[in-house]
Amino acid sequence: MQFTWIKVVIHTLISCCSVTVGCVSIETRAHIALAMQKYFYSSCVIIPNIGQKDMKHDVETVALQALLSASGVPTVTLSVATLNKSTNQAKNCNNRPLYVFVTSGPTVQEFLKQVPRRILSGASWLLFLNRNFSLIEEFFTDIDIPFDSEFFVVCKEFDYQAVLAEVYRVSPSLPLQARRLENMISPRDQNLYRRRNNLHGLALRSVILETPRLLSITKMEDNKILAVGGFLGDVWTVLQRHLSFKARYMKSPENSWGVELPNRTWDGVIGAIIRGEADVSTAGLVATPARKRVVDFLSPILQLKTTVYIRKPGISTKWNNFLDPFSGFLWVTVLLAIALISLSLITTWRLERHSSNLPLWFITYESVFRVLGNFCNQGHDLNANSSACRVIVMTSHVTTIVVLAAYSAALISFMTVQDFELPFTSFRELLRQTQYRLGAQPGTAQISYFDQSQDPLMREVYRKMIHPELDNLPGSATEGFKRLCTRNKYAFISPEINSETERETLPCNVVRIPGTAIPSHLSMAVAKGSPYKGILDHYSLQLSSNGIIKRLYRQAYTSRASTANQNFQQLDFQAVTPLLLVLGTGMVLSLLLFVVEHIVYNFYAGCHEHLIYRQRRRKLLTSAKVPLVRKARAIHAIKKQDAFVKVQKKKSRRELKLSRSFCNKIHVGLTQEQNKGMGLIFFEKK
Repeated sequence: MQFTWIKVVIHTLISCCSVTVGCVSIETRAHIALAMQKYFYSSCVIIPNIGQKDMKHDVETVALQALLSASGVPTVTLSVATLNKSTNQAKNCNNRPLYVFVTSGPTVQEFLKQVPRRILSGASWLLFLNRNFSLIEEFFTDIDIPFDSEFFVVCKEFDYQAVLAEVYRVSPSLPLQARRLENMISPRDQNLYRRRNNLHGLALRSVILETPRLLSITKMEDNKILAVGGFLGDVWTVLQRHLSFKARYMKSPENSWGVELPNRTWDGVIGAIIRGEADVSTAGLVATPARKRVVDFLSPILQLKTTVYIRKPGISTKWNNFLDPFSGFLWVTVLLAIALISLSLITTWRLERHSSNLPLWFITYESVFRVLGNFCNQGHDLNANSSACRVIVMTSHVTTIVVLAAYSAALISFMTVQDFELPFTSFRELLRQTQYRLGAQPGTAQISYFDQSQDPLMREVYRKMIHPELDNLPGSATEGFKRLCTRNKYAFISPEINSETERETLPCNVVRIPGTAIPSHLSMAVAKGSPYKGILDHYSLQLSSNGIIKRLYRQAYTSRASTANQNFQQLDFQAVTPLLLVLGTGMVLSLLLFVVEHIVYNFYAGCHEHLIYRQRRRKLLTSAKVPLVRKARAIHAIKKQDAFVKVQKKKSRRELKLSRSFCNKIHVGLTQEQNKGMGLIFFEKK
């Protein structure tokens, strides 16, 4: 749509094929100026008053102004002094004004030499030149037409046809670039920086500050930096190759990104650009309001999140991890299933004929513990003699397999995800942690997030937690992250991209506080009003839209990403502490029960055997069927056994069994009927 008006201009000029530019009527010039004004969407046309004392020039100027005003275009005339003062007439132009020179001559050359560069770059220009196209460079000798300005010239061709050309200089020291308009009518050339995509070997001075993975020096010779690498270095190299310019690198003077000093000057990367020592910063910078006032920034290259980091707290041991895999209702269902299966086994076992003589408490005890053993995936030595018992036992095993598989899978998930409790989750909670200190790398934008913030909370964080440590801040991001491992109650604020690099070498684990994330972006800085900002900005955006920046980022962080993918969650001692405590408690409890049962058993066994001995002695003394000699021998044996049992109460079970066999051998002389009658068979196997 815009180039429709350019085509109108071209057709108008071609229609004057045999007429020199000096003979172009004032109406034709007005028509060309009107077409250019439509093309640039200029809200007004300014005719510079070049101070030429020529009646013809004055008449043409008044006539051109009248014709443009009659077409509805505001038109004024201004002198150089008025232009330098930025009068109200120029301010009333909402868009880029269009400056039109009615004629050319030495006065126009002097006028262009006096016009400030900012005015040449901030407007569009149209000059009717009374020379051939080949002599354009001679006319603009010693005249700097900035690279970002749009200056058009109507001049003659060799065959006396009028042509429209644009002129500019990449640098004041480089030759003038002139291009005829016929070569840029295609839609591809509508954008200014698509036409001007070559800086013709311009040497840009770039200031750098090395950052791991982002920017590094890859080649040096004679203490001069020849090449840079890293993510930002690769982006800069692609721009350098595409736009055909060179780079002269210099390190940041104070090894700082740029901080405003008390005397209103800047140090570091920003200071080098402000002082004119560098044209651009290859090192990525965060665009803060203070920095934007002194330098210009290109479009964002990389989105950042600046977050507070702390050393990873200890894992909070949760006893509920062993109960959470099942809901409360499901746990009740499992317990009811155990009770129901146990009750079924008790009933079936009790009704068996060969088990009817067993006591009920024994059957209940064995059934409950055997079913519990099944649900704990433990075997047993129960020899079920009936099909009913076997079916019940098989049912308990099948139920155990299903329940245990589901529980094990859920338990692994719960135990693998290790939860830890953060001491704070926001800056407001950080203020309540009076023992904490917040560190930041000096010379970075992180400190400005607090001391220059409009939020009272952020300024309070700076006053209480950063300012007391202002003289002891870490000199680099590496040092700041190492302090997290060596200091207690210490926090460090840094972009996430730095943490991804530093975590690989830290001796401890660090975590970020999600509620403290501050969004920002990383971009390159150029001098204020630099003529190369537009072209660098245009092609950096093009690299981003084409996916080249994303590809370069993946290449720079390939090793980190592959290493991160190989990491897996490991269980530590704290995660299984509840399980080990349950295991230890069970072992200690079982040992105590064993000791108690052993004591109780020995006590009741001794008392029971002693009572049997007394009863058998009374029966022997009152029996009249036993001869006196055998009765005396039996009484002597009973007394000896009685004394022997009292001594053996404190001995082991094996020795007690030996004593039983010894007592049975004493009565080998008695008949079986006499022993039964006197009850002298002390240990009868049931």
